[in-house]
Amino acid sequence: MNKIKNRIYSLDCSRALCMLWIVGFWHLKEYCSQINVNNFIIGNVKFGVLATFTFISGYFLGKKDFKNAEQVIDFYKKRVIRILPLLLLSCLCFLIINVSYGSSLLSQVKSCILTVLGLSCIFTPAPQTIWYISMLILFYIITPIICKSKSIPYRLIISLIVFVIFITLKHLINIDERVLIYYPFYVLGLLNIKENFIKDNFKWYVLLISFICFLGYSFLSYYLISYDIVFINEYALSFFGVIMIIELGKLLYKAAFLCNFLTYVSYASMAAYLFHRQLFFATRLLIGDFKIWVAYLLVLPFLLIASFWLQKAYDFFIKKSSKLFINTKD
Repeated sequence: MNKIKNRIYSLDCSRALCMLWIVGFWHLKEYCSQINVNNFIIGNVKFGVLATFTFISGYFLGKKDFKNAEQVIDFYKKRVIRILPLLLLSCLCFLIINVSYGSSLLSQVKSCILTVLGLSCIFTPAPQTIWYISMLILFYIITPIICKSKSIPYRLIISLIVFVIFITLKHLINIDERVLIYYPFYVLGLLNIKENFIKDNFKWYVLLISFICFLGYSFLSYYLISYDIVFINEYALSFFGVIMIIELGKLLYKAAFLCNFLTYVSYASMAAYLFHRQLFFATRLLIGDFKIWVAYLLVLPFLLIASFWLQKAYDFFIKKSSKLFINTKD
Protein backbone atom coordinates (compact mmCIF):
# COMPACT_ATOMS: atom_id res chain seq x y z
CA MET A 1 0.00 0.00 0.00
CA ASN A 2 1.46 3.33 -1.08
CA LYS A 3 2.47 5.77 1.62
CA ILE A 4 0.11 8.72 1.96
CA LYS A 5 1.53 12.08 2.96
CA ASN A 6 0.56 13.28 6.46
CA ARG A 7 -1.05 9.93 7.31
CA ILE A 8 -0.33 8.81 10.88
CA TYR A 9 0.59 5.17 10.32
CA SER A 10 1.06 4.44 14.00
CA LEU A 11 -2.69 5.04 14.39
CA ASP A 12 -3.31 2.56 11.58
CA CYS A 13 -1.32 0.05 13.61
CA SER A 14 -3.32 0.85 16.75
CA ARG A 15 -6.63 0.55 14.90
CA ALA A 16 -5.56 -2.75 13.34
CA LEU A 17 -4.60 -4.12 16.77
CA CYS A 18 -8.04 -3.21 18.09
CA MET A 19 -9.81 -4.85 15.17
CA LEU A 20 -7.71 -8.01 15.44
CA TRP A 21 -8.48 -8.25 19.15
CA ILE A 22 -12.23 -7.91 18.66
CA VAL A 23 -12.56 -9.99 15.50
CA GLY A 24 -9.65 -12.39 15.89
CA PHE A 25 -10.13 -13.20 19.56
CA TRP A 26 -12.97 -11.65 21.56
CA HIS A 27 -15.75 -12.62 19.14
CA LEU A 28 -13.99 -15.57 17.53
CA LYS A 29 -13.86 -17.47 20.82
CA GLU A 30 -17.66 -17.68 20.77
CA TYR A 31 -17.43 -19.89 17.67
CA CYS A 32 -14.25 -21.81 18.51
CA SER A 33 -14.42 -23.56 21.89
CA GLN A 34 -10.66 -24.24 21.86
CA ILE A 35 -10.07 -20.51 22.41
CA ASN A 36 -10.97 -20.86 26.06
CA VAL A 37 -9.21 -17.91 27.66
CA ASN A 38 -11.56 -15.74 29.66
CA ASN A 39 -10.90 -13.88 32.89
CA PHE A 40 -11.55 -10.43 34.28
CA ILE A 41 -8.29 -9.02 32.86
CA ILE A 42 -9.00 -10.35 29.36
CA GLY A 43 -12.55 -9.06 29.66
CA ASN A 44 -11.34 -5.59 30.58
CA VAL A 45 -9.24 -5.25 27.42
CA LYS A 46 -12.42 -4.61 25.41
CA PHE A 47 -12.84 -1.27 27.18
CA GLY A 48 -9.43 -0.08 26.01
CA VAL A 49 -9.96 -1.47 22.51
CA LEU A 50 -13.34 0.16 21.92
CA ALA A 51 -12.25 3.40 23.57
CA THR A 52 -9.23 3.51 21.24
CA PHE A 53 -11.42 2.93 18.19
CA THR A 54 -13.65 5.75 19.39
CA PHE A 55 -10.80 8.12 20.23
CA ILE A 56 -9.22 7.64 16.80
CA SER A 57 -12.58 8.30 15.09
CA GLY A 58 -12.88 11.58 16.98
CA TYR A 59 -9.24 12.51 16.46
CA PHE A 60 -9.45 12.49 12.67
CA LEU A 61 -12.49 14.79 12.78
CA GLY A 62 -11.09 17.12 15.42
CA LYS A 63 -9.33 19.39 12.93
CA LYS A 64 -12.62 20.24 11.23
CA ASP A 65 -14.73 23.25 12.03
CA PHE A 66 -18.21 23.73 10.61
CA LYS A 67 -18.82 27.37 9.85
CA ASN A 68 -21.84 27.07 7.58
CA ALA A 69 -24.64 24.72 6.59
CA GLU A 70 -22.88 23.70 3.37
CA GLN A 71 -19.94 22.26 5.31
CA VAL A 72 -22.30 20.38 7.63
CA ILE A 73 -24.27 18.89 4.74
CA ASP A 74 -21.05 17.93 2.97
CA PHE A 75 -19.82 16.20 6.14
CA TYR A 76 -23.05 14.22 6.52
CA LYS A 77 -23.01 13.21 2.85
CA LYS A 78 -19.47 11.88 3.16
CA ARG A 79 -20.31 9.88 6.28
CA VAL A 80 -23.44 8.44 4.64
CA ILE A 81 -21.53 7.38 1.52
CA ARG A 82 -18.65 5.92 3.51
CA ILE A 83 -20.68 3.96 6.05
CA LEU A 84 -24.30 3.40 5.15
CA PRO A 85 -24.23 0.99 2.17
CA LEU A 86 -21.93 -1.53 3.88
CA LEU A 87 -23.81 -1.12 7.15
CA LEU A 88 -27.14 -1.78 5.38
CA LEU A 89 -25.70 -4.93 3.84
CA SER A 90 -24.44 -6.08 7.23
CA CYS A 91 -27.84 -5.35 8.80
CA LEU A 92 -29.56 -7.35 6.06
CA CYS A 93 -27.30 -10.34 6.74
CA PHE A 94 -28.03 -10.15 10.47
CA LEU A 95 -31.76 -9.81 9.75
CA ILE A 96 -31.79 -12.97 7.61
CA ILE A 97 -29.84 -14.94 10.23
CA ASN A 98 -31.93 -13.76 13.19
CA VAL A 99 -35.29 -14.22 11.47
CA SER A 100 -34.29 -17.70 10.31
CA TYR A 101 -33.67 -18.56 13.97
CA GLY A 102 -37.06 -17.38 15.16
CA SER A 103 -36.72 -13.65 15.78
CA SER A 104 -39.64 -11.43 14.83
CA LEU A 105 -39.29 -9.92 11.36
CA LEU A 106 -40.87 -6.69 12.57
CA SER A 107 -38.48 -6.33 15.51
CA GLN A 108 -35.48 -7.04 13.26
CA VAL A 109 -36.59 -4.48 10.67
CA LYS A 110 -37.10 -1.94 13.47
CA SER A 111 -33.62 -2.73 14.83
CA CYS A 112 -32.07 -2.25 11.38
CA ILE A 113 -33.79 1.11 10.88
CA LEU A 114 -32.69 2.38 14.30
CA THR A 115 -29.15 1.14 13.66
CA VAL A 116 -28.64 2.99 10.37
CA LEU A 117 -30.17 6.13 11.88
CA GLY A 118 -27.69 6.00 14.79
CA LEU A 119 -30.49 5.51 17.32
CA SER A 120 -30.23 1.86 18.33
CA CYS A 121 -28.26 2.81 21.45
CA ILE A 122 -30.93 5.33 22.38
CA PHE A 123 -33.97 3.13 21.82
CA THR A 124 -32.66 -0.14 23.20
CA PRO A 125 -31.97 -3.00 23.00
CA ALA A 126 -29.13 -2.33 20.57
CA PRO A 127 -28.25 -5.13 18.13
CA GLN A 128 -25.26 -7.38 18.59
CA THR A 129 -21.91 -6.07 17.29
CA ILE A 130 -23.23 -3.34 14.98
CA TRP A 131 -24.41 -1.37 18.01
CA TYR A 132 -20.94 0.16 17.93
CA ILE A 133 -21.27 1.50 14.37
CA SER A 134 -24.71 2.86 15.26
CA MET A 135 -23.19 4.62 18.26
CA LEU A 136 -20.51 6.16 16.02
CA ILE A 137 -23.23 7.41 13.66
CA LEU A 138 -24.88 9.08 16.66
CA PHE A 139 -21.58 10.74 17.53
CA TYR A 140 -21.11 11.83 13.91
CA ILE A 141 -24.56 13.43 13.95
CA ILE A 142 -23.63 15.70 16.86
CA THR A 143 -20.04 16.37 15.67
CA PRO A 144 -20.86 19.56 13.68
CA ILE A 145 -22.50 21.01 16.80
CA ILE A 146 -19.39 20.35 18.90
CA CYS A 147 -16.95 21.39 16.18
CA LYS A 148 -18.69 24.60 15.10
CA SER A 149 -15.59 26.33 16.42
CA LYS A 150 -12.00 25.20 16.92
CA SER A 151 -12.02 26.84 20.33
CA ILE A 152 -11.26 24.21 22.96
CA PRO A 153 -13.42 25.90 25.67
CA TYR A 154 -16.38 26.04 23.26
CA ARG A 155 -16.01 22.37 22.29
CA LEU A 156 -15.63 21.35 25.92
CA ILE A 157 -18.75 23.24 27.03
CA ILE A 158 -20.92 21.86 24.20
CA SER A 159 -19.55 18.35 24.81
CA LEU A 160 -20.45 18.60 28.50
CA ILE A 161 -23.97 19.76 27.63
CA VAL A 162 -24.40 16.78 25.29
CA PHE A 163 -23.06 14.47 28.00
CA VAL A 164 -25.61 15.81 30.48
CA ILE A 165 -28.32 15.13 27.89
CA PHE A 166 -27.10 11.54 27.53
CA ILE A 167 -27.11 11.10 31.33
CA THR A 168 -30.65 12.49 31.47
CA LEU A 169 -31.77 10.09 28.72
CA LYS A 170 -30.17 7.23 30.64
CA HIS A 171 -32.44 8.01 33.60
CA LEU A 172 -35.53 8.72 31.49
CA ILE A 173 -35.51 5.98 28.84
CA ASN A 174 -32.51 3.83 29.87
CA ILE A 175 -30.30 4.37 26.83
CA ASP A 176 -27.40 1.98 26.30
CA GLU A 177 -24.80 2.74 28.98
CA ARG A 178 -21.99 2.19 26.47
CA VAL A 179 -22.83 5.60 24.98
CA LEU A 180 -21.87 7.16 28.33
CA ILE A 181 -18.71 5.05 28.56
CA TYR A 182 -17.27 5.79 25.12
CA TYR A 183 -18.58 9.30 24.37
CA PRO A 184 -15.87 11.01 26.50
CA PHE A 185 -13.15 9.33 24.43
CA TYR A 186 -14.73 10.54 21.20
CA VAL A 187 -14.73 14.04 22.68
CA LEU A 188 -11.06 13.72 23.69
CA GLY A 189 -10.31 12.96 20.05
CA LEU A 190 -12.31 15.99 18.89
CA LEU A 191 -10.54 18.23 21.38
CA ASN A 192 -7.14 17.19 20.00
CA ILE A 193 -5.75 17.47 23.50
CA LYS A 194 -2.00 16.86 23.59
CA GLU A 195 -1.72 16.23 19.86
CA ASN A 196 1.99 15.56 20.30
CA PHE A 197 1.01 12.43 22.24
CA ILE A 198 -0.15 10.95 18.93
CA LYS A 199 2.79 12.08 16.82
CA ASP A 200 5.62 11.71 19.34
CA ASN A 201 8.03 8.81 19.07
CA PHE A 202 7.42 5.62 20.99
CA LYS A 203 8.23 5.88 24.69
CA TRP A 204 8.76 2.56 26.42
CA TYR A 205 8.08 3.99 29.89
CA VAL A 206 4.65 5.30 28.79
CA LEU A 207 3.75 1.83 27.53
CA LEU A 208 5.07 0.20 30.70
CA ILE A 209 3.32 2.62 33.07
CA SER A 210 0.00 2.41 31.20
CA PHE A 211 0.21 -1.41 31.19
CA ILE A 212 0.96 -1.54 34.93
CA CYS A 213 -1.90 0.90 35.64
CA PHE A 214 -4.29 -1.10 33.48
CA LEU A 215 -3.28 -4.37 35.11
CA GLY A 216 -3.32 -2.88 38.61
CA TYR A 217 -6.69 -1.26 38.17
CA SER A 218 -8.10 -4.51 36.76
CA PHE A 219 -7.18 -6.26 40.00
CA LEU A 220 -8.32 -3.30 42.10
CA SER A 221 -11.72 -3.05 40.40
CA TYR A 222 -12.26 -6.80 40.61
CA TYR A 223 -11.34 -7.32 44.25
CA LEU A 224 -11.86 -4.00 46.01
CA ILE A 225 -14.11 -1.56 44.15
CA SER A 226 -17.85 -1.97 43.75
CA TYR A 227 -19.17 -1.61 40.20
CA ASP A 228 -21.94 0.55 41.65
CA ILE A 229 -19.60 3.52 41.29
CA VAL A 230 -20.85 5.19 38.11
CA PHE A 231 -18.57 3.91 35.33
CA ILE A 232 -15.38 4.94 37.14
CA ASN A 233 -13.89 1.50 36.52
CA GLU A 234 -14.78 1.52 32.84
CA TYR A 235 -13.38 5.04 32.39
CA ALA A 236 -10.10 4.21 34.12
CA LEU A 237 -9.62 0.92 32.24
CA SER A 238 -10.50 2.62 28.94
CA PHE A 239 -8.11 5.52 29.61
CA PHE A 240 -5.12 3.33 30.43
CA GLY A 241 -6.06 1.03 27.55
CA VAL A 242 -6.07 3.89 25.03
CA ILE A 243 -2.61 5.08 26.10
CA MET A 244 -1.26 1.52 26.00
CA ILE A 245 -2.66 0.75 22.53
CA ILE A 246 -1.55 4.09 21.04
CA GLU A 247 1.99 3.42 22.28
CA LEU A 248 1.89 -0.14 20.96
CA GLY A 249 0.95 1.30 17.57
CA LYS A 250 4.01 3.55 17.66
CA LEU A 251 6.21 0.57 18.56
CA LEU A 252 4.86 -1.61 15.75
CA TYR A 253 5.21 1.27 13.29
CA LYS A 254 8.97 0.93 13.69
CA ALA A 255 8.87 -2.60 12.23
CA ALA A 256 8.37 -2.06 8.49
CA PHE A 257 6.87 -5.50 7.73
CA LEU A 258 4.45 -5.38 10.65
CA CYS A 259 3.50 -1.79 9.86
CA ASN A 260 2.72 -2.68 6.24
CA PHE A 261 0.62 -5.67 7.31
CA LEU A 262 -1.25 -3.70 9.96
CA THR A 263 -1.90 -0.87 7.50
CA TYR A 264 -3.68 -3.35 5.23
CA VAL A 265 -5.60 -4.72 8.21
CA SER A 266 -6.57 -1.19 9.28
CA TYR A 267 -7.87 -0.49 5.77
CA ALA A 268 -10.02 -3.63 5.94
CA SER A 269 -11.15 -3.03 9.51
CA MET A 270 -14.59 -1.54 8.80
CA ALA A 271 -15.65 -4.34 6.46
CA ALA A 272 -14.13 -6.99 8.73
CA TYR A 273 -16.01 -5.62 11.73
CA LEU A 274 -19.30 -5.44 9.86
CA PHE A 275 -19.18 -8.96 8.43
CA HIS A 276 -17.05 -11.14 10.71
CA ARG A 277 -19.91 -12.61 12.73
CA GLN A 278 -21.79 -13.56 9.58
CA LEU A 279 -18.71 -15.39 8.27
CA PHE A 280 -18.10 -17.12 11.61
CA PHE A 281 -21.77 -18.12 11.75
CA ALA A 282 -21.70 -19.53 8.21
CA THR A 283 -18.50 -21.46 8.93
CA ARG A 284 -19.93 -23.01 12.09
CA LEU A 285 -23.13 -23.83 10.21
CA LEU A 286 -21.09 -25.75 7.63
CA ILE A 287 -18.55 -27.54 9.82
CA GLY A 288 -19.74 -27.05 13.40
CA ASP A 289 -17.58 -25.66 16.19
CA PHE A 290 -14.30 -25.21 14.31
CA LYS A 291 -10.82 -26.02 15.53
CA ILE A 292 -8.33 -23.35 16.47
CA TRP A 293 -6.14 -24.10 13.44
CA VAL A 294 -9.15 -23.65 11.16
CA ALA A 295 -9.88 -20.33 12.87
CA TYR A 296 -6.41 -18.86 12.47
CA LEU A 297 -5.14 -20.52 9.31
CA LEU A 298 -8.31 -20.42 7.23
CA VAL A 299 -11.23 -18.41 8.58
CA LEU A 300 -9.46 -15.29 9.87
CA PRO A 301 -7.10 -14.92 6.85
CA PHE A 302 -10.07 -15.35 4.51
CA LEU A 303 -11.99 -12.69 6.45
CA LEU A 304 -9.12 -10.20 6.25
CA ILE A 305 -8.49 -10.78 2.54
CA ALA A 306 -12.18 -10.68 1.64
CA SER A 307 -12.72 -7.56 3.76
CA PHE A 308 -9.76 -5.81 2.13
CA TRP A 309 -11.05 -6.44 -1.38
CA LEU A 310 -14.62 -5.63 -0.44
CA GLN A 311 -13.45 -2.26 0.90
CA LYS A 312 -11.24 -1.80 -2.16
CA ALA A 313 -14.15 -2.50 -4.51
CA TYR A 314 -16.44 -0.21 -2.57
CA ASP A 315 -13.89 2.62 -2.57
CA PHE A 316 -13.44 2.14 -6.33
CA PHE A 317 -17.21 2.45 -6.75
CA ILE A 318 -17.25 5.62 -4.64
CA LYS A 319 -14.42 7.12 -6.67
CA LYS A 320 -16.17 6.37 -9.95
CA SER A 321 -19.47 7.68 -8.62
CA SER A 322 -18.05 10.79 -6.96
CA LYS A 323 -19.12 13.04 -9.83
CA LEU A 324 -22.71 12.12 -9.07
CA PHE A 325 -22.35 12.97 -5.39
CA ILE A 326 -19.45 14.89 -3.85
CA ASN A 327 -15.74 14.66 -3.46
CA THR A 328 -15.34 11.92 -0.81
CA LYS A 329 -11.63 12.32 -0.24
CA ASP A 330 -11.02 12.76 3.50
